Amino acid sequence: MANDEPRIDAYELKLFKFVMDNSPDSIYVYDIVERKNIYSNEGITKILGYTVSEIQEMGEKLIQLLMHPDDFTSYLTQILPRYQKAKDNEWIEHEYRMKSRTGYWQWLHSRETIFKRTPEGDPCQIYGIISDITLQKTVNTKLQEAVKKAEENEQKYRSLFASMQEGVYLHEMLYDHAGHAINYRIIDANPISEKYLNIKREVAIGKIATELFGTSAAPFLEIYAQVAETGIPVSFEQYFEPMDKHFFISVFSPKKGQFATAFIDITKSKNYENELIQAKEMAEESNRLKTEFLNNMSHEIRTPMNGIMGFAELLDDSDVTPEPVSYRIALSSCSTSSTIFWKYRPCPPGRLK
Repeated sequence: MANDEPRIDAYELKLFKFVMDNSPDSIYVYDIVERKNIYSNEGITKILGYTVSEIQEMGEKLIQLLMHPDDFTSYLTQILPRYQKAKDNEWIEHEYRMKSRTGYWQWLHSRETIFKRTPEGDPCQIYGIISDITLQKTVNTKLQEAVKKAEENEQKYRSLFASMQEGVYLHEMLYDHAGHAINYRIIDANPISEKYLNIKREVAIGKIATELFGTSAAPFLEIYAQVAETGIPVSFEQYFEPMDKHFFISVFSPKKGQFATAFIDITKSKNYENELIQAKEMAEESNRLKTEFLNNMSHEIRTPMNGIMGFAELLDDSDVTPEPVSYRIALSSCSTSSTIFWKYRPCPPGRLK
């Protein structure tokens, strides 16, 4: 009677053994009823450092001895129940940690399916493939930490950005084919900037400078291009005619080709400063006019007073009655007092003699 079972020749058996022994993964058959390893290739040695015989000698304590306690609890409560419900050719995947011979926890990924069932149809053995994902896990963990740190830094930056009392615009420089700066685009703006410029953030972001400010050339392009190229920060005061405002602007570059401006509106202080200058000029002009008036009055009064005093001296030399003499004395006294007053009147600094 002919045997209908497929036969494996020596070449196929050799090929199968070669593939199994040289696989970087651990390929195994595990009995979930007796809880012991039935078969394992040499991949387990490459991953954990234990020989196949050492793995099999661990018997039913294999998983409990090597699996991380947290993962072992999940294995008992989540993975084992899935085997009982699994269908043929259905694959169950899970990740867990196992301790290597060197004492380090290795992250492993298992992909398992039902290999054998009892006569009653219940699963009793599983076939599985274990891959070492330790490096992948380490990289992912570091990447997640880096992303988390970046997000925290971003949040700190955003909080600072939003709470600053200065208006802040972040820009990217635009260049022509020859590499010359020709314009710049606003790529971010903080909320307080709306107060200083009267331009909504959502309107500003994405616009180029000439379009946003309605100018034929990008405002202060030469200064900004220099900062974006060299990274050397600058600060300056400038009157911006399209808005009829004075600004104090600080410029710095977070990276080449970009620059940020922190600005405040100093129009009120500039106007006050101009008012003080005008008041000083008016006071100086008033003082000049007063001095000029006093000088003119001094000349106009001194001339007749000289005549009066001369006439008084003539009376002094003449023979007159007592009554005219008393008039002459009073006249001379008044003239002398007036002369002294005009001689020592207030004069501009440096002119008093």
